[in-house]
Amino acid sequence: MFIYNLSYMSNNFCLKQLATCVWILEELQKSGDAGLTLAQLDNMMRDRTKGKEGLSRSSLTRRRKEIQMFFNVSVESPDKKHYCIMNKEQLALDTLANDLLASVQEYLFLDTYRDLKPLIQPMEIKNGMEFLHVIGDALRSKNKLKIRYQKFSDTEPYEAIVHPYCLKASMG
Repeated sequence: MFIYNLSYMSNNFCLKQLATCVWILEELQKSGDAGLTLAQLDNMMRDRTKGKEGLSRSSLTRRRKEIQMFFNVSVESPDKKHYCIMNKEQLALDTLANDLLASVQEYLFLDTYRDLKPLIQPMEIKNGMEFLHVIGDALRSKNKLKIRYQKFSDTEPYEAIVHPYCLKASMG
C-alpha cells in the first residue's frame, strides 16, 4: 500500500472537500449499479452531519470533478437521475486509484482521531475501513462496543462486548 503525503493539499484542496469526495465514492460503491439520486445523497449527508450540511447539485458537480481529477473515477448520471461510478475498474484491487483511496481514507481517519494518537497503531488496512470511525468514537468516549465476529474455522458468528483501549489496524 502506498502512503501519500497529503499535506500539500491544504492550500489547494480542503480536507473537508476531500472527505466529502471520499464519502461520495464510498456511498456510491455501496449502492452498486443502482446508484443514488441527488436527494438520497443529500439526505445521507444531512444524516452524516446531523443536519448541519446538505449536498446541493452544484456542490455535487464540484465534488464529481474533484473525484475525476484526483482518483480518475467518473461519477455520472446516465439516466439523469441516479449517480453511479461509471468506471468501477479504476477502484478494483491492486489499482493506483484504490491504493490512493485507501491511503486517503486512512489519513482522514487518523486526522479525525489525532487526539487518540497514543491509542491508535495503524498498519496496512485492507478491509473494514467503514468501521474505523465507530471504533474511534468508542475509544474517544470510552464506550463499550458490541461486535459480531466469525472465525474462518467456525460455522456461526458470535457476539461479544468489548472495551476498546487501543486500535491496532492490521492486514486482512
